[in-house]
Amino acid sequence: MKKAAIALLGCIILVGIGILFIPHSPELVVNNPMDGFITDKDTIEVKGKVSLKSVVKAAVISHNKEISVVFAKPLENGEYQATLCLRDSSMFNELPMEGTYTIKVSALNAAKKVSVIERNIVFRLDDVEQATIEAAKAEKAKQLAIQQAEAEKAAKAEKAKQLAIQQAEEQAREAQQQADAFKAGLELRQAGKIKEAIDAFSKVASDDPDYLKAVWNISILSLSVNQCSRTLKGMEEISRSSGETAFTCFYSGVAHYKMARKQASFEDADKAVKMYYQAIKELEKAYVKRQDFSRIKISQVAFNPPQKNIHDIRYYQSMCYYFIYKWERTQGELEDAKLQKVKMQARDAFNDYFSYFTNLSEDTKSSCNSLYNNALQVNKEL
Repeated sequence: MKKAAIALLGCIILVGIGILFIPHSPELVVNNPMDGFITDKDTIEVKGKVSLKSVVKAAVISHNKEISVVFAKPLENGEYQATLCLRDSSMFNELPMEGTYTIKVSALNAAKKVSVIERNIVFRLDDVEQATIEAAKAEKAKQLAIQQAEAEKAAKAEKAKQLAIQQAEEQAREAQQQADAFKAGLELRQAGKIKEAIDAFSKVASDDPDYLKAVWNISILSLSVNQCSRTLKGMEEISRSSGETAFTCFYSGVAHYKMARKQASFEDADKAVKMYYQAIKELEKAYVKRQDFSRIKISQVAFNPPQKNIHDIRYYQSMCYYFIYKWERTQGELEDAKLQKVKMQARDAFNDYFSYFTNLSEDTKSSCNSLYNNALQVNKEL
């Protein structure tokens, strides 16, 4: 037992006729978190392994100040685990401040020797999901390459390892370049430079077709400049990848509505009517899925309040029915009974719209006032 204890704590050296005991620092390993880890959670799990008979302490450091300190819970075979909170309780914050935090893990053995390992992590709320995915891709590629290098002969191991590291760094650079390009698109959109923003998001989407937030922004911006076919294509792509939602149905409906309004000649009447009916179909699906307006959150995309979205659905449905009636009346090909049925559909749609508008909050009414006045004017023709 004495020999085992000595092996754990240090070594003995004979000096003259005396004995000099030189203690070892504890062997400390931190497996989680990895350096550079990005999170949007206010807690972080610390895991690792330490030599026996050592006490492990974990701390969160921000701006040279310890804001959270805990002693790790010892597990089997020298493993340990601790949960740290990133919030500074003295600041009464509900969430941590965005930025870089240092996780400091220290181990103290019976010989009073200390080992310390630090990891830097980032707490960030915007775009954390995409950033974490890209970081995980790069880390996975790096680890796979390192494992392959270790399996090779000793003479080739170092060369293969360096090659793998270079590949991982290149992937990380490409991911960062894509993130920077996406950010540039957001800044252009916020500055009102629609064409330039569409071009920037298109570059991101061409480099990575799975970058759906870029596709989404392209679709919404295209609608604002009446490139409706591009909006429809984007919404179809998003629906295939992520499923059909109230948002995709709503914007598809508005795109069909705007495309129908472009049909200006009598020769286009049949095409316009079909588009209006397609718009109604998509808007009705959006209304059925209207809970999505409150439930679904897509970062870095500005949405109207749920009441405003549902108002717009009812407004565009009413206008679609009105224009269908107008086209059919102008063409003069429908029997009177069928034309009256189309007219009643339009009246019912406007009645639903006016009924919904009455129950809106004053703020929402104010934001919808111009559409409401337009609907009042149009309804007089019915």
